[in-house]
Amino acid sequence: MESIEVISEYFFLCPLVGLIIGTIAGAVGWASDIFLPQAQAIAGFLVLTSTQILIGFHHFDGLLDFSDAVMVRGGPEKRLEVMHDKYTGAAAVAAGFIVLAITGLSYGNFAGVEILKAAIVSEVMAKRAWF
Repeated sequence: MESIEVISEYFFLCPLVGLIIGTIAGAVGWASDIFLPQAQAIAGFLVLTSTQILIGFHHFDGLLDFSDAVMVRGGPEKRLEVMHDKYTGAAAVAAGFIVLAITGLSYGNFAGVEILKAAIVSEVMAKRAWF
């Protein structure tokens, strides 16, 4: 773990990281689309899976924690407690399923080189959101 000063010094490289992640995940989807041309949904979910593996499920874990905290009753202290516990609630499961299904099916709407382009653009823009 680096200090926030060190991290901020190199933060401008985030879009490059998105380019690398998007290219690798998009290439997996493109290759899948070449070998399984009638199974675009499979290619879409392979892009999603590749992306999640490359980023270590970090953002997905945050989504699950946030979803549980949104659904709990109580003040900010209770919500923070729920976000930091190790259990996964019904809200997290539902939100995770919905986000994964929509994302995988969305990537599956692209075929050929378009799935590669979609993966690259989505990852670069996700990492560029801080600009």
